[in-house]
Amino acid sequence: MSTASASSIPTTVQGAVMVSDYEAEVVAFKGKGPRRIDLRRAAPFGWKAAVLLGVIALVDRADQTVLAGALDAIDKEFQISEFFNGVILSAPTIAALILVVFAGRWADTKNRRNLLALTIGIWALLSFGSAAAPTFAILFIIRVLLGVATPITIPSSSSLAGDLYTTTARTKAFTALRALEFFGLPLGLVIGGIVSDTYGWRAAFLVMGIPALVVAGLVLLIIREPKRGLADELSRMAEDLSIAQGRAKKNKKARKEIQPAPPSPVTPPPTAMATTPMAAQGGSTVTGPATRSVVAGTHNPGSFEVADPEAINVEHAMDTREQIGLRQRIVGILKIRSLRYIILGQMLLFLGFAGLFSTVTIYLQRVEELDAKAATSLTGPVGSVGLIAGAIIGAIIGDRVAKKNKAGRVTIGGICLALS
Repeated sequence: MSTASASSIPTTVQGAVMVSDYEAEVVAFKGKGPRRIDLRRAAPFGWKAAVLLGVIALVDRADQTVLAGALDAIDKEFQISEFFNGVILSAPTIAALILVVFAGRWADTKNRRNLLALTIGIWALLSFGSAAAPTFAILFIIRVLLGVATPITIPSSSSLAGDLYTTTARTKAFTALRALEFFGLPLGLVIGGIVSDTYGWRAAFLVMGIPALVVAGLVLLIIREPKRGLADELSRMAEDLSIAQGRAKKNKKARKEIQPAPPSPVTPPPTAMATTPMAAQGGSTVTGPATRSVVAGTHNPGSFEVADPEAINVEHAMDTREQIGLRQRIVGILKIRSLRYIILGQMLLFLGFAGLFSTVTIYLQRVEELDAKAATSLTGPVGSVGLIAGAIIGAIIGDRVAKKNKAGRVTIGGICLALS
C-alpha cells in the first residue's frame, strides 16, 4: 500500500477522508466508528452477508413447499377435499399480498437486520405450531400467518444486499440470494415428502422450524445494519478517483475499525457556523438522494471553504424521505416502464414455479400412484438443476453485459424468461 502525498490525493472525496491512493475512512455501520475501506474491492465487507441472506430465502421457500410434499399425509389425517388442498396451498400467498406494500416501507425506514431476525424467529415458532396443529382449521390459520413472512424478508434482504455490495459485485450478491431461494423450493418439497413418508407430516414441519431459529441467531451475529446507500456511495467514490473495483485482494488489516480523530478545539464564529455547509464545519455529509451513507469528514473546523454543493446534511436526510407519501412512492415506481415489465415477468415466472412445486407431486401420487418419497425425490432434483444453473449463468452473463449496457441485466433476464 502506497501512501500518497496531500498534493496527489484529495483530502475528501464524496465527503469521505482519503488515507491513501485507494483507501477511504467511511462510517459504514450504525453505531460504529469510521472504517478504512479499500475502494478497489467490489465487496469490501465480504460475502458472508450475501450467503446468509440467501440462506434466509432458502429456508423461507423451503418452508412454503414443505406443505406440498406432506400434503397427501395431511389429507389422509384430516380427510379434506381437493378444493381445500388448493386453498391451503394458495392462501399464504394471497395473505402475503396484504403486507407486501407495508413490508417495503418497513425495509425503507426500519432497522433491516432486526426486522429480519424478528420475522425469522416468529416463523420458526409458527413452523413448530404447524406441527402441533390439532385440526385442519388451525393448521390453515398458521400457514396463512407464515405466508406473510415472505413479503417482509425479501425487501429487507434485497435492500441490505444493495447497500453492502457495490455495482460491480451486486449481480453476484443477488445471484447468491436468488440461487439459494430457488433451491429452497425443491428442497422443501423433498423434505416434506421424505420426512412425512418416514416419520409423519408433523415431523416435516418440526424439521423446518429448527433451521429458522438458527438463521435468526446468525442474522444478529453476522449482519450489521449499513448506512443506506453505502455501496452506491463507494462506487461513486471509486469512479471519481478512477479506481477499478473488483481487483484488490482481501485485506483483513484494512477492514479493522478505526477511532475517529478528535475534533479540533478551534470553533468558527457563530455567523460562519450559520452559513457554512456542514462539511466545512467538520461534520459528516452525504451526497445524492436522501438517506445516503454517512461518511466521516475531518475538515478543519476553522476552515470555511465551500463544500460540495450537492452535499446533503444527514440530519435532514430522513426528513426529506418521510415527506413522500406511500401512494406517491407506488405511483412513482410504477411510472418506470422497465420496472413494470420486471414485475410482470416475475409474476409469470413464479406462476410457473408455484404450479411445478405445488401440484406436480400430488399429480404423481394420484395419477402415477407414487408414494410421497418417490414423487418428491423425482420432482425436486429436476426443478433444482435448472434453477441453480440459470442463476449462475445469469450472474456471469449479467455482469459482463452490464459493463457495456446499463440495461443489460434486464435484457438478459427478459430473453431467458422468453426462452423458458
